[in-house]
Amino acid sequence: MELMDMNHKEKVACLALVHAVVAADNDTSPEEAEHIASLADEFGEDKYIALVDEANELVQTEDDLKAVVSDIIDQDTRDMVFETILECAIENGVVTAESELLEWLAEEWDIEIVFQDDETEVWDDFVEPDDGDDTAEEDD
Repeated sequence: MELMDMNHKEKVACLALVHAVVAADNDTSPEEAEHIASLADEFGEDKYIALVDEANELVQTEDDLKAVVSDIIDQDTRDMVFETILECAIENGVVTAESELLEWLAEEWDIEIVFQDDETEVWDDFVEPDDGDDTAEEDD
């Protein structure tokens, strides 16, 4: 499934969420602007502008956003929208307001968020390939 496959209400909700994430830190980074531009390209500029205008008209408060978000009921669509807004949020580092929005949405949509611990050693699960040469072990 791709963003273009969503129905109209889902597209409006997606863009309302994207704009909520971008607005959360009261600053639009160049990376966020680039992400938004890529969405505009994907939807088509005229369609994108119409969808954003509708989202802005429908979403004036947090309760409005919650109502619009409730229009997305398909779990695959929820996952895709969540991934889209997460990608936008991490463009310039996730700030507290973005994190709170993502956590609320994940709980609302039953999406598990797994944070990678910087302390985790990725080599713990690494197994060297067997080269078939067991002679080194036979020297004991």
